[in-house]
Amino acid sequence: MFRIIYSKTRVCLFTCKKISTGETIIKLDIDHLSNNILTDDYYGRFITHSSTPCCEVDGYLVKATCDIDKNEELTINNTTKNLSVC
Repeated sequence: MFRIIYSKTRVCLFTCKKISTGETIIKLDIDHLSNNILTDDYYGRFITHSSTPCCEVDGYLVKATCDIDKNEELTINNTTKNLSVC
């Protein structure tokens, strides 16, 4: 369902299928959440920041905020909530 891309400056997460608005993309593991930091969620840690994101964190779910095409990078705006992705 996902593809991790490594570049010289960052690691990014891309989808391998089309995702519809509102669809849950990743269910975060509650055992890996502490102090509003996503530390060990395998895929969640590769979602990068964007000021125009295609995803949002809703509780322990990462959901699509728009239709996401196959091979599109998954991004969140981590400045709108007290949350960072490691």
